[in-house]
Amino acid sequence: MEPAHVLFPKVGHRETRRVREVRERDRIPKGKYGLVEAYCTEPE
Repeated sequence: MEPAHVLFPKVGHRETRRVREVRERDRIPKGKYGLVEAYCTEPE
């Protein structure tokens, strides 16, 4: 797996998303999280 910003540097950082969880929900602790799209680079 390779992060999108490595494979597509011109748009990868623009496409990265951030989430801030302000209270605990189920098993997710409150805090800041980054969501990074990734692609499989190995042939099947």
